[in-house]
Amino acid sequence: MEQNSPEKIQGDSVKKNLSFQFIYQVLILVLPLVLAPYLTRTLGDTALGVYSYSYSIGQIFVVLANLGISKYGQRIIAEKKGNVIELRKVYWSLFTVHAVVSAFVFAAYMVFAFACGGNDRVVFLLQGFYVLSAFFDITWFYYGIEKFNGVVIRNTIVKAAEFVLIFLFVKSPDDLWKYTLIMALSILLGMVVLLPPTFKYVKPIRFSFADCKMQISPLMVLFIASVATLLFTFFDKTLLGIFSTKENVAYYEYSNKIVLVPRTIATVISTVMYSRACVFISRNELSEAKKYRTFSLLFIYFISFASIFGLLSVGDLFVNIYYGESFLECVGIINMLSSTILIVALADVVRTQILIPMHKDKEYMIITIISAVLNVAVSMLLLGPLGVYGVVIGSILSETISLVLISLICRKQIDWKEAFVLAVPFVIIGIAMYFSVRLVTLFISDSLFTLLIEVLVGAFVYISLSAVYLLFIYKDKETIRNIIRNLLLKFRRKKK
Repeated sequence: MEQNSPEKIQGDSVKKNLSFQFIYQVLILVLPLVLAPYLTRTLGDTALGVYSYSYSIGQIFVVLANLGISKYGQRIIAEKKGNVIELRKVYWSLFTVHAVVSAFVFAAYMVFAFACGGNDRVVFLLQGFYVLSAFFDITWFYYGIEKFNGVVIRNTIVKAAEFVLIFLFVKSPDDLWKYTLIMALSILLGMVVLLPPTFKYVKPIRFSFADCKMQISPLMVLFIASVATLLFTFFDKTLLGIFSTKENVAYYEYSNKIVLVPRTIATVISTVMYSRACVFISRNELSEAKKYRTFSLLFIYFISFASIFGLLSVGDLFVNIYYGESFLECVGIINMLSSTILIVALADVVRTQILIPMHKDKEYMIITIISAVLNVAVSMLLLGPLGVYGVVIGSILSETISLVLISLICRKQIDWKEAFVLAVPFVIIGIAMYFSVRLVTLFISDSLFTLLIEVLVGAFVYISLSAVYLLFIYKDKETIRNIIRNLLLKFRRKKK
């Protein structure tokens, strides 16, 4: 072993990783919302439609290129990071398999783009940079060794540059190729800059074909689950586009964009905790794994119930101001889809902190396929009589079934009665926030100012009551107090 190679890679703390990942997810979700009004006015619906369609095709090829490596790679890196030799062998064999597959997929995409791009061939070819980014995607390695800061800092800089370049160069529908180039290159650059620092942790090492071969089977299982998830994501809009109106497609998509923001934030905790859960379960440290799951549930309940009751209380005014009166149909859709914030986040905790760390990959694959099939079946059945709401019900039901099935498989590892009791205070606090916000509407008329007041009142009530509960009533309040003390201490030190 080289003298410069560390014997063991020490990951960053959960608090540090959670902070970085939380900030980054907020950034990548908020920037598109800020850009949306500008792009709809400069590029227009036709150009944006071409971009969205070409991007969705590119995303299919990216999923094929990634070969399920996100979950599997992160898990195996987390399990091997205590032994640098094993870690290097696993990393380079996995990287090789991924690189070979990605290269073939990239070549296939470029042939497809050239042959089937039609009048939009230039846009499809430029999306090739996005597909090529899969070749360099090694975020799974950094997440596996619990070093989130490098990924977040580099990609934040790239995202900021992307934001500026769009305002500088995208001025009309004729600039669609510029917009596509900026977006695709920023994704590629965000992946490329992560590659050189990996040599600090995993210097090249000799490995055999057998090392590569042993990675293929588990990759394929999670790959099938990834494809099922992709179909799950895209099929809703496809069904609406075929059997309903284009307006319903827009209502569903733009409602989803709003709900996606808190839903993604609520699942940040699972991304951060996944690697640590893999380590705890591989070492049979079940009490530690449970402690982190409880912390995850607290985080999820805090974010989810704030988001659900927040959307229910201000959704109508928000949609009217942000999207306009023509999109008021989104209010009912958002109210229904808001339930998925909690459902998806809970399923993600069980999936990433129990199911996959326990190597139940086949069960995960089967559950994902069942959920995808159920979503399609229910959506098609209800689409005729209920329109867009039939698809919404299909999505909610399939996500719920996924949570139930995962919970049944992992029933010995998680106490849902305890989890339910943990949620009750946040439900009560959420209801209190809802009525306090609705009270505001009795005294002032609808306007942007009213929306701001409602948000501020709701945030104040929810955060204040949550602080009282967590610091003075919650059974493990000392842990919460210690976390806050440590954060304040670090802040004071930085200030000095």
